[in-house]
Amino acid sequence: MSNLSSEITLKPDAGGPQLTLPSWFAPAHFLGREIGFVLTLFKLIYRSVASMFWERRRGRSLVRRVILQQVYFTAVQSTALTVLVAVAMGALLMHQASVILPRFGLPDFAEWLTVLILFREIAPLTVALIIIARSANAIVIEIGNMRVNGEIRALEVLGINLDRFIVLPRIVGMTVSVTLLTVLFCAAAMWGGFWTAHAAGLLESNFLLESLLENLTLDIILNILLRAFCFGIVIGAVSCLHGLWVRVASTEVPQQASRGVVHSLSLCFILNFVISLWFFTGTEV
Repeated sequence: MSNLSSEITLKPDAGGPQLTLPSWFAPAHFLGREIGFVLTLFKLIYRSVASMFWERRRGRSLVRRVILQQVYFTAVQSTALTVLVAVAMGALLMHQASVILPRFGLPDFAEWLTVLILFREIAPLTVALIIIARSANAIVIEIGNMRVNGEIRALEVLGINLDRFIVLPRIVGMTVSVTLLTVLFCAAAMWGGFWTAHAAGLLESNFLLESLLENLTLDIILNILLRAFCFGIVIGAVSCLHGLWVRVASTEVPQQASRGVVHSLSLCFILNFVISLWFFTGTEV
């Protein structure tokens, strides 16, 4: 049977009729489903931000406490791992740039290329990967267990705004955490990586710390902060959304946690590509 005649079969429910679609429709179905997920994600972010105006000062102390707890569990507890990864990656990339580029007659571009690759591209994405591995699962499992145990239902019955007291603190805490850890990563990679590579004799004499600082311009700093801000919002919102999608069975919790990690990774990589493309073209997307 040829590929054009092959078909896929969808079963909306066990007792309902089968819906048969051609195989070429599968990519379109997948794309439509992902676009729907992104729209749902934007709706959740909008509702959580708008809840600050709807609720005004209601429960402000509780929201602030949850945000601080999220920052502690996400940022403070990830500090040691972030610094270790930053120093190792900084020393390695500085060594490669100082050794390889002079061989091609480009010694003056070593610091500039290090700033572009290490700080602008690698730092925000690496921090996002660390946060997704450590905290995204935890948020999905926490909210999913609240749903399974009936806590979410109880809050809804009491008229508690979930967007205000469940979603918003975690998005804000995640955004603050990713931004702080990205700044920490850049600082540790610059000074820790440089002096580690220098002490180990891995740097050429023409690679200078002053040149690194000179190439770290305001545009690059804003670009780094923009990536960190966007990654934090995406990771926090995706984690909350998948946690709320848990219904009644405890077996749904690990399934939604796995899907949350996949969606967070996918959206962070897409955002990183879009922001990089925007930076290179110099036009707004």
